[in-house]
Amino acid sequence: MQSKIAGKVNPNILVAIVLVAVVGGVSVWVNRDTPELVVEPTPTPELPVQIIEIEPLPETPPEMASEFELQGELPSISDSDEVVRAHLQLLGGTTPLEWLEGEQTVRRIGVQVANIADGDLIYQQSPLLRQGNIDILPGEGDLYLLDSGSYIRYNAYADFLAGIQPDLLVAFYRYYEPLLDQAYSELGNPIGAFRGKLITAIEMILAAPVIEGDIELIRSGTSYEYRDPALEALPSIHKQLLRMGPENTRKIQAALQAFRDRIS
Repeated sequence: MQSKIAGKVNPNILVAIVLVAVVGGVSVWVNRDTPELVVEPTPTPELPVQIIEIEPLPETPPEMASEFELQGELPSISDSDEVVRAHLQLLGGTTPLEWLEGEQTVRRIGVQVANIADGDLIYQQSPLLRQGNIDILPGEGDLYLLDSGSYIRYNAYADFLAGIQPDLLVAFYRYYEPLLDQAYSELGNPIGAFRGKLITAIEMILAAPVIEGDIELIRSGTSYEYRDPALEALPSIHKQLLRMGPENTRKIQAALQAFRDRIS
């Protein structure tokens, strides 16, 4: 059964969420052997769900809704993968969507956004392909360096987000917000609460530092840690952005800032 939110249903969530999920699931840390905790959503379709009053987003221009097929009934959340992929392809144009994987994309996005809002990541819940381990270069003495040449792996994600017009991203969010709310409600949250959690997740990403120059590492058992204690103490999502490089981080933050300004 499709969940509804109070107010006008809006079509923007898919890309915004994928935008956030892109940051939160495209790589793994170097030689981390500790398994990640997997949090599976707990469906509660037959339980009454509290509804939160939220302000409706601006109407999508009719010509935009028609061109990008942002109209008509939404599919059920369990059968939404095909529609989600088709809409992302419309957004990406000639950009291939080989970086998407798995099923139940909307539900996985809901879990990932909830964790990013807390600064955490669950790679198994990402709808995106992993990019492998970050390359390490030898430094002086016992030091190592992140290989800045590996940042290029994330160019496609950052360029995809940077190339989307903010108003179009909002339109897609409007369209998919009911499904995202439903996915978030399956985690025990009230309908209408997802947008607030998404904004919190975006603000977490916007707060990430942009580091120019070499990033030094030290060995710690079978893995590596940042030499700078301040970097090592960063939330997981901030460390993910470090691994994407300063230029990609700026592109992602700029796109998310424009999106956040329009939905809050």
